Amino acid sequence: MTALSAVYQASKKLLFARIILTAVRAVIPVSLLYIVKLFVDSVVLGVSSPEPDGAFLRSLVLIVAAGTAYAVSFIADSLNEVVTEYHSLKIMDKIYETMHGKSSEIDISFYENPEYHDTLHRAQREAPYRPTVVLNQIFSIFQNLLTFAGTAALILSFSRVAGFVLFAAVVPGTAVHMFFVKKTYKWQKEVTKYERETWYYSFLLTSEGSAKELRLFGIAGLFKERFKNFRKMLRGQLLSIKKKRAASDFAAQTLSSAVLAALLVYLTSETYGGILSLGNLVMFFQAFQRGQGSLRSLLGGFVGLYESGLFLSYFSDFLGLKSRTAVSILPQVVKAECRHRVKIEDVTFSYPGSPDKALKRVNMDFERGRVTAIVGGNGSGKTTVAKLICRFYDPDEGRVIADDTDLRQIEPETWFESVSAVYQDFQKYQLTAGENVWLGDIIRQNDFSSIKEIAEKARIKTVIEKMEKGFDTRLGRWFEGGRELSAGEWQKIAIARCLFKKASVYVFDEPTAYLDALSEESVMEALREAAKEAAVILISHRFSNVVKADYVYVLENGEISEEGLHKELIEKNGIYASSYLYQTGETGKRHE
Repeated sequence: MTALSAVYQASKKLLFARIILTAVRAVIPVSLLYIVKLFVDSVVLGVSSPEPDGAFLRSLVLIVAAGTAYAVSFIADSLNEVVTEYHSLKIMDKIYETMHGKSSEIDISFYENPEYHDTLHRAQREAPYRPTVVLNQIFSIFQNLLTFAGTAALILSFSRVAGFVLFAAVVPGTAVHMFFVKKTYKWQKEVTKYERETWYYSFLLTSEGSAKELRLFGIAGLFKERFKNFRKMLRGQLLSIKKKRAASDFAAQTLSSAVLAALLVYLTSETYGGILSLGNLVMFFQAFQRGQGSLRSLLGGFVGLYESGLFLSYFSDFLGLKSRTAVSILPQVVKAECRHRVKIEDVTFSYPGSPDKALKRVNMDFERGRVTAIVGGNGSGKTTVAKLICRFYDPDEGRVIADDTDLRQIEPETWFESVSAVYQDFQKYQLTAGENVWLGDIIRQNDFSSIKEIAEKARIKTVIEKMEKGFDTRLGRWFEGGRELSAGEWQKIAIARCLFKKASVYVFDEPTAYLDALSEESVMEALREAAKEAAVILISHRFSNVVKADYVYVLENGEISEEGLHKELIEKNGIYASSYLYQTGETGKRHE
């Protein structure tokens, strides 16, 4: 969808109404010019006529006509203001809808790419209001074109020279505007990364997440200074462009004014010579003023369209982002489930833009009906495995299969229906407690009993029911009446959300990092229950959880160093055994 198609789809009726109102508003000024010309000539004729009554009557009729034209113009202006405002809001809503749709469709990998964030930042800055600006410019061009055409016809009927001067007088200013539009566009594209960094420091200084460390580490002053320096740099560069534009505008307008002054001297001398009537001179003065204004606005409108077209390219760039998660030309139609197992076969993977391999020839088997644990040090590749299983990425080599089907043969949206997960950076939705759980499977409308049942399994039901509005209590402090939770309680909410979805594959990435021992035990029971009908993948540093898994993979530097049952791995006396004994305080002892 392009920006202009969004404008059209926002409201066809409002678009048509604006066309009619614009045409009316364009014709009235030209009509008034001619009415004033007739009125002045009628008054001059009446003053010199031996029978002034007839001329006076004609003058009254012209006064009524002018008053009617002014009234119609006022009504059209008022209606246009209301219609334009409402239409602009609908266009903005349509653009946001389009941007949100695109944001939810693109690959996760884009969110880990600075170039994507630059593209998104530019689109967010320009897209919501630029289409409305474009439409307003188009209507302005249409209105000014009609007004200028009528005005030019009046002027040319008296003097071709005047018509040529009218056009020539606005050319210098238009050329200056065009030059600096391109310069500003180029500058804004170059400084996007600095604007984003400025925004980031502002975010750190105003967000809840960083508030505690800002105070404890005394770093607020540092961030404020960096924000100020970036703003100073951006402000200085923009001011430099504006100064040069102002000087160029002054020179262009001085030239135009000199040309216009010479023309007005010529027209005045023509009137004194009897070649032009007083009414013609008055009309000429007004027509020239209006004509020059219309032509300047007309040319400015075209320049504005050019400018908006440049900036709307940001929106087009954003919408043009292509998925890197490939789908076969003939994707298989499969049920959104995994009946037996998910397997990783000889997989090698590197994150986009990174020369390092996150996984190297990894093979894993996640069977339905069992809990499979993945352990390893920081950066060993555990979370990368989870991302590949969720199909946020495709492997560079090898494949990930569900039963006998390569995930690349399945539409991503179809596979997403099969998978549920809890991530280390789980989301804290500032919604009601019930909605926070329900978001795991929004197809299950009004399934309140299941929400409460799952909340009980995640050991969060009691906490929620003690709140004033129970499951209808809004969580978080972003909105009025919200109730903040502890980190562990938020994690229980995330676990409940994950379990609420009836999936074929569950991924739990450090699901108990914030939980107390009793809650941890309850959650592990819920995981084992989920494993009866699904493949459960547990990523954890806590061996109190890992020992309960049915099978364990040990990752080291992106490769499987060990695998097997807990007891087998202890008997091998390798890295798994060392880590387990160290964490349980049995270092130096042999585990029996």
